[in-house]
Amino acid sequence: MQTKQPIFKKSLSTLVICIIISLVFVQKGYKDRSSFQSISGSIISIENTNERYSGKDTSKFRYVKIDKYPQPFQIFIGKSTGDFKPEFEDIGLLSVGEVITIYFEETNKTRNNVVNNLAYYIDRGSEVIFVKGHSIANLIYGFATFCSIFIIVLIILKKKGKII
Repeated sequence: MQTKQPIFKKSLSTLVICIIISLVFVQKGYKDRSSFQSISGSIISIENTNERYSGKDTSKFRYVKIDKYPQPFQIFIGKSTGDFKPEFEDIGLLSVGEVITIYFEETNKTRNNVVNNLAYYIDRGSEVIFVKGHSIANLIYGFATFCSIFIIVLIILKKKGKII
């Protein structure tokens, strides 16, 4: 005869932690400009590729390098169906020499990486050029919903005595 393994508490706590982490990521995506670091500088280059960060689809990424930041910013512009496209993107309007302001996050990972992929907004003067958007939020909401449904199933199974 099989013995029941005590999985209810572990499973429940894991799912609750997943929901909390999901909600933190969603909240992070809805921050406004003032919540991020910003830097203004002249554009040194705008490229479809980066020699030190090869292998990316050239139609989906732009690498914007400004004079006051050591790494280029990797901007995902996703043009294919199913991509998590930015809310707004006019990177093609930018040219070398223009002064832009980039609102971004800097972490240990971005400091040590060859590119910073955490740019959320780009402005040229008072004109908005790029807004990262919230399209990934739907995926995160779906994951949180799945975890919630699984919690309900766990509670039902626990009440029926199928798990301990």
